[in-house]
Amino acid sequence: MKPFSERDLKIAIEIALERHQADLRRGEGERRKALTTIVEQIRQRRKHLDEAIQLLESLNPGILEKRRPGRPKGSKNKGKMWN
Repeated sequence: MKPFSERDLKIAIEIALERHQADLRRGEGERRKALTTIVEQIRQRRKHLDEAIQLLESLNPGILEKRRPGRPKGSKNKGKMWN
């Protein structure tokens, strides 16, 4: 094994730590970019769904009236959970 000076070893460790921290920062930036893209896609989809809901309501007013959560109207599955 080759002998190393304490100074060389310290410099090598500092370089390795800096590279590792740079890799972590780069990874964080990529994750943030991916999350930003996903959030924007969700916003666009919600916008399209809102537009579709408005169109349905304009074609048939009351079609989307709010119902209470629970079993569907007329369901015969009393006491059973449904999804």
